[in-house]
Amino acid sequence: MRSCLSGKIELSDLEFKKNIKKYDVNSGQKEISMAETFMTNFSDIELSEYEKQHLTQANRCELIHYKSITFAEVESFARQLLSNISSNHSEMISIKASGFGAYVCLAAITSQELPKNKKYQIVLEGFPLMLYPKDLMKTKRATHNVEITYTIEEESWLNSFSSLTAAPDHLNQIDQLMDLRMNQCQFKLAA
Repeated sequence: MRSCLSGKIELSDLEFKKNIKKYDVNSGQKEISMAETFMTNFSDIELSEYEKQHLTQANRCELIHYKSITFAEVESFARQLLSNISSNHSEMISIKASGFGAYVCLAAITSQELPKNKKYQIVLEGFPLMLYPKDLMKTKRATHNVEITYTIEEESWLNSFSSLTAAPDHLNQIDQLMDLRMNQCQFKLAA
């Protein structure tokens, strides 16, 4: 089976209420064997019995791909995002990212390269937050004013899998989970 993760990133200027850039991001193709999709390969994720019974093969294929994302896969996209942010003169930036784009955005946030003279409102949606790899983080402390909201669309298959939408410990180390209600949580990263 072949798997490719896709996502979107939308950058907006909150001061002048205008879109800066909107683009698609896609991971490389990954060949996934049938054996890799067996539930025994997911023992590292603390799924409930209900979740184990209802995780489809297509869902497991997607999860395998998310689990195997490397910094090399997101680096060029993260640099592009950082470049787009740096070239904008606004002091207030909004970023909306989904799927693979959300991984790219988190990698940029924890890269220590976000311009410190800006404020950020970031909405991340539609990806298994629990699987965000620790090795994509370049810092454990945020040095800028960043507010992150994580959401799951109502029709998303992830809504039935709360184990996959919880924040992993390594993300909780850099932020304090402020609010968790109806599949939405907010983090605040501040200097």
